Amino acid sequence: MSGPDFRNSPHHPAPTPDIPLDEQARHWLVYLHSGRADSADHRAANRWRHRSDQHAHAYRRAERLWGLLGALGDSAATVDPNPLPRRRRSWPLTLAAAAMLAALMIAPALLPWRVWNADLRTAVGEIRRVPLSDGSVLTLNGDSAVDLDLQGQHRRVVLRRGEALFQVAKDPTRPFLVQAGDARMRVTGTVFDVDLRADDEVRLVVAQGHVQATGRHQQQHVSANQQLHWRRGELGERSAVNAHRALAWQHGQLIFQDRPLAAVIDDLSRYHPGHLMLLGEQLRQLRVTGVFDTDHPDQALNAIAASLSINLHRFPGVVVIY
Repeated sequence: MSGPDFRNSPHHPAPTPDIPLDEQARHWLVYLHSGRADSADHRAANRWRHRSDQHAHAYRRAERLWGLLGALGDSAATVDPNPLPRRRRSWPLTLAAAAMLAALMIAPALLPWRVWNADLRTAVGEIRRVPLSDGSVLTLNGDSAVDLDLQGQHRRVVLRRGEALFQVAKDPTRPFLVQAGDARMRVTGTVFDVDLRADDEVRLVVAQGHVQATGRHQQQHVSANQQLHWRRGELGERSAVNAHRALAWQHGQLIFQDRPLAAVIDDLSRYHPGHLMLLGEQLRQLRVTGVFDTDHPDQALNAIAASLSINLHRFPGVVVIY
């Protein structure tokens, strides 16, 4: 995914590449309404929105949300939502506007139709253990959803959202197939975890046995205490992982060792009843180490904020982290 085209937009601060299209669209829209955008900026935004159907849809979603916001007051404190090193000052975004925008985003984004129609799903904060008809056991993390097809020669599961731990009953005659976005996994009997992130990145952690992992152009065999990531359907390199630590969520704990704050917030969002909105690319890269209780996500947020010297601002249904 390429970022917005700022080559003919001298004033707009270019965001870091590879951020989600919806976030890029919001960056454009807020800047165009900031009073600093000129005609070149508007032309650049128009080129961005017409780059593909996906860009156009993201921009229309942002416009609909912006239209619901109405007039924004000027009295709220301002922060830089993308504090990258740059020569020019960044455009301001009020905390109130950020919170309102986030609150409005949750309604269309929280449970899309494919999640509502899923065979199994969990609510935020719910961890559900489900015995399957073939003798396997599926454990769904909070805010997750799967489709199941255990009939015929293959056993198939599609992870629609979130994270799932699979304890697969051994049956060499009926392979167990898992799909998560563009990622494909095939096993006959093993224990492994699949985590589908909001940006369509997929992480596989193998606790026992091995998994045949397939991307668009590659295959790899991943063994116990190894992990693998897919990014845009392409396989990354295998790396060592402490599977017990990575899968501690099934026992009510989140264990982080030198993890980026963005990944930590993604994990906490599966247990926190409000929308967690992280402002600023540099904040996303801060590192977190700690052990947290999934039953008390607010306490985890407070501890992280204190240790990193960052701010939390709580609005109804939204926590802004800046």
